[in-house]
Amino acid sequence: MEYITLNNGIKCPVVGRGIKESGVAREDIFLSTKLWPSEYENENAVDETLERLGVDYVDLLYIHQPAGNWMSGYRLLEKAYREGKAKSIGISNFEGEYIEKLQNEWDIVPQFIQVEAHPYFTQKDLYSAGTHRWALSSYPEAVTSITLGTISLRSEYSDKKSLQMFHS
Repeated sequence: MEYITLNNGIKCPVVGRGIKESGVAREDIFLSTKLWPSEYENENAVDETLERLGVDYVDLLYIHQPAGNWMSGYRLLEKAYREGKAKSIGISNFEGEYIEKLQNEWDIVPQFIQVEAHPYFTQKDLYSAGTHRWALSSYPEAVTSITLGTISLRSEYSDKKSLQMFHS
């Protein structure tokens, strides 16, 4: 199997080849990836990422975090969106002042905001800041059945209801 090295240094199988060999139509697969901070000032970062993945576009392209010249990185996302290389764009690990700065400077509103959110870190400030217009995605590995079971034991709610409530 052929492997590539991702922006974060992790080796993984070539995605495009797997998609082609799967027999599943590309439009039936939702593929997302992130621009790593070391790539924010690389004008070719999106094209190089697509080439490494072996695809012509991604369904969702995130900027990984507000580090370094992150606004330059966000401009790369906007350009990729305009050129059809990213069907949607998003931000990851952005909070408070960074979201405010971005709101004052974006040309294209991000469709997704990915943040760490779980019963011990609910991100209520993001919800109250008007981000309800965006699709918030959280890290599912942060919530375990033990965590939910503990919450459920301390209340009259089921695991499912406990999980729903921490996002409300």
